[in-house]
Amino acid sequence: MSQHPMLSRRLILGSTTAVTFAELLGAEDATAQAPRRGGKLTIAQHYPNFAQGQSTQGQHPYFWIDVSTRSVWNCLTWVDETYVVRPELATAWESDAEARVWEFTLRDDVVFHDGRPMTVDDVVTSMTFHARGGVGLMGRGTVARVEAVGSNKVRFHLGAPNAEFPFILSEFRAVVLPKAEPDRIGYDGIGTGPFRIASVDTRRGARLERHERYYDTGRPHVDEMEILLVNAQAGINGFRSGQFDVALNIDPAAADQYRSVPGADITQSVAGDLTVIVLPKVEGSPFNDVRVRRAFARAIDRVAINRIVFRDPRGWVGNDSHVSGVDANFLPGPARDVPLARRLLAEAGFPNGLRLPTIYVTTGFPEEPRIWPIIAESVREAGIQVTFEERPFDGFFPWVAGPPLRPYRALVGARNTGISLLRFTPENQEHGLWRGEATERYVALYRQALGTVDPDARRALYHEMQRLLAEEVPGIVAYGRRNLLAHQRHVHGLQAHSQHWCVRYEGIWRSA
Repeated sequence: MSQHPMLSRRLILGSTTAVTFAELLGAEDATAQAPRRGGKLTIAQHYPNFAQGQSTQGQHPYFWIDVSTRSVWNCLTWVDETYVVRPELATAWESDAEARVWEFTLRDDVVFHDGRPMTVDDVVTSMTFHARGGVGLMGRGTVARVEAVGSNKVRFHLGAPNAEFPFILSEFRAVVLPKAEPDRIGYDGIGTGPFRIASVDTRRGARLERHERYYDTGRPHVDEMEILLVNAQAGINGFRSGQFDVALNIDPAAADQYRSVPGADITQSVAGDLTVIVLPKVEGSPFNDVRVRRAFARAIDRVAINRIVFRDPRGWVGNDSHVSGVDANFLPGPARDVPLARRLLAEAGFPNGLRLPTIYVTTGFPEEPRIWPIIAESVREAGIQVTFEERPFDGFFPWVAGPPLRPYRALVGARNTGISLLRFTPENQEHGLWRGEATERYVALYRQALGTVDPDARRALYHEMQRLLAEEVPGIVAYGRRNLLAHQRHVHGLQAHSQHWCVRYEGIWRSA
């Protein structure tokens, strides 16, 4: 086995000791009564599965109900409700001084659903699969090589320094799988999570059963769980009739209807997904001109979106980066400025206004259809006309990504700053062919930031990047939501999470 010089810098992100999630979940119920074992939970999920209808292999984590991944699988790390990275299948981690080599210590009490103990070889094989042939952040050259260090440690050699690498290992596609060949790994549906798959329908949902040998002793509390993909009205009707115990990602405007159920409660996360409007900068497109992009951005009334759609006039307003407003590194952006937008259009050769290309959208959350009319009406005050045209979710991305590149809406989950700011680099389609000196400057700043270990110095670089994006506007981050879930009075221990895929299910229990 190859050796590496001593890892000289220990990085503490939250707790790096083995903990049970009882300390992190269900605190409000712990003082009231002890969790009760048994029963079934039926969950309505309003977020359409990303791979819905595009795969018959629903038991694979890449094609699973992606916002419920942690019901079946685990990652090495987990990001909690306050954006702190925590241990999951790893108990501790450290890096070298450059944050290029990372070493993770593994739990020794983890068992797969088929009864086989998890080994270091399973982790190395899984991480190598994700890095080389998989989908997601690890499959972008982030990881150059993975190796075992003894029987309980895994060492990652990165392609470039990354001071925030532990966050990547919490992503919903970075799960640990039983060792298998690359063309077979993951297709057996076996994980280490609190529940095992009993049946799955890629268009409708899945039924899960309790994993009796889950490493967090005594959990999960319920014996069975069913997750059903539903539309907004079906979710409300099912919840009010008692068919659903929990409704995830509900429409803010429908919160009162859920609250009307006796004893029901609504839980809100601190942040949630963001909607990005991708502006393709191709020959002949008005988006090639930065003045047009900036005018479009400055004309949108984002405060109105908060007030009308989310009933939250004091909610955060984005800065046209993917950084969430609750991120400690978030830099507030410029305010709405209609006169400036008009001047920018005139300078770009459109003194009488401009009609923009049609922007194609698909509904990821129930409230989205109310967003587009607000944007269209508010930019019209600056002389900008734009039409939003809806497409069905199923098959939408393959359609929109084909030639010619069309302006479209993308949905982005809330992440740490390093992952958020990756989104407008040329590695991502969301940058819409943003090119030139500003792009090169942005990429250079990004690489410098990820290689900067000191968090204060890294924050300064992140701020510079956000200021650059506010001027260049490679894409528009129209709004950011707060994730809402509703649960019946007999459901305890469930918390909303800014990252849907980080919602935990092992701590949920029924009192009746």
